Amino acid sequence: MAENPPGLMNQAPQAPTAPQGGMPPAEMPPGEEQLAPEDQEAIELFLSHGINMIHKPKISKGFITRIESSDDNIAEIADITLDIVERLESDAESNGVNLKQEHLGEVANVLMGEIMNIAEASGMEKLSDEQRGECFSLAVSQYMARAQKSGKMSDEQITQNGEAAKQSPMGQEIMRTADSVGQSPPTQPGAPGGGV
Repeated sequence: MAENPPGLMNQAPQAPTAPQGGMPPAEMPPGEEQLAPEDQEAIELFLSHGINMIHKPKISKGFITRIESSDDNIAEIADITLDIVERLESDAESNGVNLKQEHLGEVANVLMGEIMNIAEASGMEKLSDEQRGECFSLAVSQYMARAQKSGKMSDEQITQNGEAAKQSPMGQEIMRTADSVGQSPPTQPGAPGGGV
């Protein structure tokens, strides 16, 4: 496996998860509540299915080919991550598994980091931390735009999720990254970088 830690924001999910290159799950920060067992189970299921999907030779070869032929690796990786997350969500819904929106970003973070690691191991130029953050910010913006367009999320939900994200460590990292690359963070519909 590549030398980068899983998750492009260098944060592992707060619950024990599927294998991530030998790295232990992150410790729960002081004052944080433990996840409910059903939330922890949903995170573990999403991650294990996502990692298994990413490592299937046909799928990994497909996304490596997409990245190699793309003029914009960052946009392509964001799009590939969204494709995988949406497929996982669809499969989960049909099996009665529900992953809360607040945990979806953590799962997408780990999966995107894994996609980047595979692409870099296959010859893609290593992405900087800033590029990794930009990629995740773009994926979040696109996810919210797609969710709004499909009716999965209302304008109010998108705004609430954006405000809640600003309070989380990952959300604050996205905000810093968006500021450093001159993008508006994905917090509100209609805002630049916010999708819509």
